[in-house]
Amino acid sequence: MRRRWLAVFVLALALIAPGAARACMPMPPPSQMEGESDEAYQLRLEEVRAAQAAEDFAFRARMQREAWENSQSVLIARVVRTGAVVPLGDHGETPRPTLRPVRWLKGSGPARPFHVRYTEFISCAPVGGGDAVRGAVGEEFVVFVRNGRPGVRSIIGSVAVNAIADDQLRARVAAE
Repeated sequence: MRRRWLAVFVLALALIAPGAARACMPMPPPSQMEGESDEAYQLRLEEVRAAQAAEDFAFRARMQREAWENSQSVLIARVVRTGAVVPLGDHGETPRPTLRPVRWLKGSGPARPFHVRYTEFISCAPVGGGDAVRGAVGEEFVVFVRNGRPGVRSIIGSVAVNAIADDQLRARVAAE
């Protein structure tokens, strides 16, 4: 049971703050090699950045697939209100937007509004709630719910509909 909770926590962290889950500091760019022209260095730098972006995209897709598998229910929800903030321990405040379910992709649940927010602060970033925590009114998010009704304690994470990396999830969202 402990392993499952740890796996869910790591998954949530990766889904919500993929950079923080993998490493707090981004990798520094490679140095220009002795004798390498500026043009060759720029080309190599672009290749390294493209490879890192592809790796990050693949990582996010994998985390979204795992979030689907670990969720009792998954829904699309729209931000209907922003502006509320709540304390985040010793780390200031966290936004607490209100979302309303639009459509259930997996499982079912009430159409009642719910809140998301960051739940804790790790060394690099706040975690919990996912992309929706910083959402604007009208934006839609895929919300992964571990069990029960959507809420601060039951949500594994969320991803903006326009930031879905997993092909299967994108297809599920596109299906009406």
